[in-house]
Amino acid sequence: MRKVQNYAGVSLLLIILVCAGTLAAKDSQPQFKTMEVKHFTLAEGVALPDNIDQKEYLSLLCDLLREHLEKDKLASQVLAEGASVPDADVADSVVLEGKIAEFRKAGHTMLSPGLLAMEISLYHRKDHSLITTIKPSVKIPPAAYKNDETFAKGSAGLAAGEIKKALR
Repeated sequence: MRKVQNYAGVSLLLIILVCAGTLAAKDSQPQFKTMEVKHFTLAEGVALPDNIDQKEYLSLLCDLLREHLEKDKLASQVLAEGASVPDADVADSVVLEGKIAEFRKAGHTMLSPGLLAMEISLYHRKDHSLITTIKPSVKIPPAAYKNDETFAKGSAGLAAGEIKKALR
């Protein structure tokens, strides 16, 4: 009787593992054929810290965001702005547009952190119809914007995480 229970337990465990593997395989399939990431912009009136080179930061942000999105497998290909997409893939392709909506510098204490807010919109490439708009924001300490690369890494990570959550 004990052997039957052991076999039943092992069989149940194998079934659970197989089902979990199947579900994980489905989740790892990209949602889209291509995703074009357009260059981020700054909303009117938004000023970045003096030590941040605006052009360099926005360029790094887009590059790092593409890397995150590719790693997260949201699309088979994550493309830079202006990249061409084969006609056969247009129906299953999207365009991502984003802007830095707000930036507030941190105060002099940890009790008054800064703020970074973005507005990110995802559109169908075929007809430019809106899929979703997300508005992630995060409180940030001064160390988060000590240079272009550090600031871009944090911003790209925030954006990628929120995009992934919104598309689940």
